[in-house]
Order: sequence, then structure tokens, then C-alpha cells
Amino acid sequence: MKVKLTKDRRNKSSPWVIRWSEGIEFDTGKEKWRSKVFKYKLDAENFRTDLRNERAPEVHCRTQGDITIAEFRREWLETVAGQYAISTLDLYSGVFDRLENFFGAHRPLRDITRQQAEKFVMRADYRCPGHKSKNELSESARTQLVSTCKAMFNKAIKWDYVKNNPFKGIDRPQPTEQRFHTLTVDEENALRKVAPTFRQKVLYDVLLTTGARLNEVLSRTWVDFDFVNEQMIISDRKGRPDLPPFRLKTRKGKIRRRLVPLSPGTIDLLTQLQSEAWEGVPYVFLTRERYERVKQRWDQIGRKDKLWKNHWLCNNVLRDFKLHCRKAGIKPNGQLCLHTLRKNTAQTLANAGLPLKVIQYILGHSNPQTTLKYYSQVDQHHLEQVKRAVDKRRSGTDTKRVQIRTRSEKKYVSGTYEPDLEGSERKR
Repeated sequence: MKVKLTKDRRNKSSPWVIRWSEGIEFDTGKEKWRSKVFKYKLDAENFRTDLRNERAPEVHCRTQGDITIAEFRREWLETVAGQYAISTLDLYSGVFDRLENFFGAHRPLRDITRQQAEKFVMRADYRCPGHKSKNELSESARTQLVSTCKAMFNKAIKWDYVKNNPFKGIDRPQPTEQRFHTLTVDEENALRKVAPTFRQKVLYDVLLTTGARLNEVLSRTWVDFDFVNEQMIISDRKGRPDLPPFRLKTRKGKIRRRLVPLSPGTIDLLTQLQSEAWEGVPYVFLTRERYERVKQRWDQIGRKDKLWKNHWLCNNVLRDFKLHCRKAGIKPNGQLCLHTLRKNTAQTLANAGLPLKVIQYILGHSNPQTTLKYYSQVDQHHLEQVKRAVDKRRSGTDTKRVQIRTRSEKKYVSGTYEPDLEGSERKR
């Protein structure tokens, strides 16, 4: 059974369409589809989530070893529904969709072999919503697919559904390092200058100087800025009737709360922005109209913390950023997006000679290897520094005078030893 979300542009009143399959009909042998239309995309997404959680038929397992993918999906979602956020449940639901499309919903788990699991991983592709074309999965997405399947089948082993994990031992592709564009000081100033509003100018300045993620910055309220100690507080926040929650994407051992120092120039901009802030809007970088829409969505999901997604605060921010980069005359020689500003901050701190532990704390990484591998790179000016250092060492002279004591006399030689050949001849 499949679930699809599409948009019918001809239907102006209810353009969002959910289509789902109820399986193969016994008489015709064809797949039976049903559909339902919605006026708002959020209602369609919520219906799709509910449908995915309940679409597996209530079929009693014949034996533990004969449990199918659809039955395992139902048991899995019923068990972990209260343990994970909605974004994590969507990730697992998407992997279950791939398994059902490749193996079939009624395929027993124990019949999936190691070879079939490897074929499933290698043939996985990415299809853009609303497009028929397929694209190859990125290496990071394929690595995540292997990890998710391995975790699900490990749970199936604990529940005595299968004895072996077919995804165990599959080599996960290592994501290749993508070079990002390193912004110069002139390009950063030009980006701030072309921002059409003062609020966007301050947003770019905070992203460039703090190294925080976009959703972390957009979720900040005025309470999260400590003007006395000149720092920004990034931590989890529970939802309130007038304010949605904020949750860091945390792993075990990851920093749940961190204090990011702010430069005096950023403090001045924030102080000026606070004097122009709208009354009744707690967010720093959201307009009144955007805040009203955020509250409306917060009310639509019933004000439940686990259903809220941080990226719902963003609205065309990436599109505006690319437009502003073109107006600023920035010609990237690598990857350039809003996340690139975070990487540029990490590169700036590394060039300043700060320890890796400090940069890891500022960025909020649980593993320092992530900071070292993906948030720093070797640029041309680094190679120039190497050449200057080697050339300085080669052309420099050591001013220390080394005292060398011989039998006949004391000689002071600068850096080298010169034997007393004449004294040796006289002795002979």
C-alpha cells in the first residue's frame, strides 16, 4: 500500500490530494486506490501521517517468523509513536515506503536475504514530489538509509521476528567532502549592504558571526539574548499557548544548552533592532505577519510539542539569500547556501588559532570529528602561508653563537664547527 501527496492546480478550492492504495483486489488482480482532497497542505500532511500510522491492516501474525513488512510497520509505529518526534517518525515511514515498494508489503521479513538487502540499498533513488523523474540518492542519504534499516531490523531481532539482520555489515558509503565557498570580508559587507530590510541585515550578521544554524537563529526570542554578558543562549524550549517549542536535534552526549558570544558590532545592531521591534512579537527575526501564521499553524496541530517542526518558521529565506548573493556580486567557487555561513564562521575561528574543542562547542557538535571533517578546508591562502613559512625558515640565519672548545684554542663559530687543522699539523 502506497501513500502519495500531490497538488491539483486546477482545483482552486481544495488543491491538495492524498491518494493511497488499499492493496490488490482479489477479483481483478489490480491495485485499488482511494483519494481525498484538502484545502490546506498542513491538513493533507497530517492526514498522510495518520494514514501511514494506521494503514497496515490488522492481521494477526500466523507465526513470529512469518511476520510481513506491513505487519512489522504497524507494530513498529505503535510501539515507538510516543518516543520520537514527528520528523523522526516521517523518516522511518519513508524507509518503510521504500521497503514495501521494493519487496512488497506482504513479504515476510525472514525471506529478505543479505544480497537482496544490498540490492535494495544500491537501487534506492530519490523522486522529487510532484515530478516523475528520478535522481540518484546522495552518499549521505544512502548512508542514512543503511543505518535506519539496520536499526529497524535490530529491533525485529529483539522482538523475535527474525534471527539475522540482513543489513548488518553492509558497507556504508562515506560522504565525499564538498568544498564550500569561503566568503571574503568584502563579500560579507556587501551581503549586509544589499539586504533590503534592517531585520535581514541583522539576521545575516548573526549568522556570519555566531555559527548558529538557521532554525536556531530564527527561533530566538528577545529573552535568549543577554545584552549584559554579550551572548546568545541556545537551548530547548517548551511550547506555550503563544509560542511554539524549540528542540535541538540532539544525540547522546550532545550539548543541550550553549552560550554563544556576540561581538560588540552585533550587539549594537541587535540593540537598534530591539528599539524597532513590534509589540507582542516575541521572535527577533519574524515579522508580525509571519508570527501570526506561525501561531495559526501551532493552533492547527493542537499545540502538541512532538508535532511541531522547527523549519516551519522559515519562509523563502533561502530564495532571498540567493537573490541577495547575486546582487552583492558574489561568484561562488563552491557550495553556497545559508549553511555555508555557519561553515565560514568555523573556518574563521580555525584560522584565528582557536582550539578544536572551542569551535566544537560554538557549533554545538557532539563529535569533534564532524567539526574537523566538514567545517574546515584547505584554501589557497593556507598554501601561501606554508610557502612563506618554509621560505622564512630557509632564508633566515640563526644568531646564536655556539662555543666550541678545542685542545689548542677556543673558537667561536656561528652555527658550524671548524676544526683546527693548523694546530694539528704543529703537534705532529
